[in-house]
Amino acid sequence: MATLTATTITPGSEGRYVPSPISIAFSALLGTLALHIEAERDIEDVDIWDPAFANWLRDAEEIQTRLSRQVLALTDAEETRDEDEPLRRMAMLIEGMTGSEEPGTYQRLHPMVVHYEHLFRCEGGSATALRVDRMLLTAAQRLETMASLDIYLPDTLSPAITGLLEADTVSAPKLPRA
Repeated sequence: MATLTATTITPGSEGRYVPSPISIAFSALLGTLALHIEAERDIEDVDIWDPAFANWLRDAEEIQTRLSRQVLALTDAEETRDEDEPLRRMAMLIEGMTGSEEPGTYQRLHPMVVHYEHLFRCEGGSATALRVDRMLLTAAQRLETMASLDIYLPDTLSPAITGLLEADTVSAPKLPRA
């Protein structure tokens, strides 16, 4: 019998994927994002002051530090090809979303992944462009998952406290004049 051999080149199979320093760092960042999600989920519903969970909190803080260092190293790395640019953009967005102390920053920046999707994609059908697009898609999915974590939800007050603050019933005591 004859052996079937494809002679037509399929899109994306021209050449091969060769990782760059930025794509290697981004791949490691994806793993750290997954660890970050897992660690934050672990501590969401526990009493952080309970000694039984002290290691969980320490682990979450160490992963957050690792995430910050990896993002910083990735944004400082030199681009060696066009496909590195969207990876760097995504890293910069991740830095802004996870590195801010201001409440609600994550929720304000998160829609940029969808609204400016063209900035987080590679043009072309080369093996490198397709691989980078898959990494960017994985990052977008992880950011979507992170949006529901307590650490990235905007701080909100309970309706009862909000009502008290809006009402004129709470006021500071008047100090006597000297």
